[in-house]
Amino acid sequence: MSQSIPAIPATISRQPAKPDPRDMGLSPLIDDPIAAAGYDYMIDASQAFYPIGTADYDQKRNQVVLNARTADWLYRRPDPADYVCPAEARPVLHRIGERLRLDQLDEAERVRAILQYCYDGFRDDFPMPFGDEVYVLNAREEEVLKLGGGQCEDRARVICCLCQVAGLPARIVASYPCIDASQNYELQGGHALNEIYLQGRWAMFDSLVDLQFIRPDGVLAHTWDLMKDASLVDIQPCLHVARADLPVTHRTYYHQNIAGPRVITLAPYRATWVDRYDWRWISATDPQIQARLARRLDEAKRIVREKVEYS
Repeated sequence: MSQSIPAIPATISRQPAKPDPRDMGLSPLIDDPIAAAGYDYMIDASQAFYPIGTADYDQKRNQVVLNARTADWLYRRPDPADYVCPAEARPVLHRIGERLRLDQLDEAERVRAILQYCYDGFRDDFPMPFGDEVYVLNAREEEVLKLGGGQCEDRARVICCLCQVAGLPARIVASYPCIDASQNYELQGGHALNEIYLQGRWAMFDSLVDLQFIRPDGVLAHTWDLMKDASLVDIQPCLHVARADLPVTHRTYYHQNIAGPRVITLAPYRATWVDRYDWRWISATDPQIQARLARRLDEAKRIVREKVEYS
């Protein structure tokens, strides 16, 4: 059952200072050693699969860590001109927009239509012929839809592009995993979501479960809202999802990915950047890469264990 998107009051335009370079890029300064261990492992994992020249690598090169130092700059009003995507740049995605009649909808309706399409509506346009076992990395957005929707980071890129086709600024939220000492030092969390700028404010959405968070004042929450007050996860009625069968225990998943000792970043991604990237498909099951990552994860767990036991 679809949910309506509440109105969002406009924010006051500000010109905050650009973040310190230490809060940006592949190797930001991370004060919490436990968060740093999970982040460093995930960056190593990402670079093992996504070399220089790929969209994922570029996304992490351009990311900014979301914290008290950077929040004002990250939540400034975007320039709509930066997000224009002409039809000739992405004709397949524009045809999807035409089928969804995005030009006939207001901002909130466009966001809802795009989220529901990326949740499962795309399967009507792109029936999956290969079976669910296909797991391909580094597919461009049109290919992601044909391959069954991909992983969270793939679908986050699709949402960015479709939003820009519809005239809406959008960007990628990366929640890096942490190594949880209370769970036998297992890797916990890790997710990619989106923030979309509508009705004068950035708001966070998750297409994998067609989710939005709403604050007690009725305003859509962005990622920084949830980082400052993780109790917002608990007060969501049914988490505002289209899937009526989503268990309430799924709230734990968002606590893992928003609260706790972890790194969260925001990164730009433009539909018009498609020609700058290397889109060769990459196997997610390469045994040499998997063995390397297993060794790297063991090292990250050792670092966290030492920090916990000797602190």
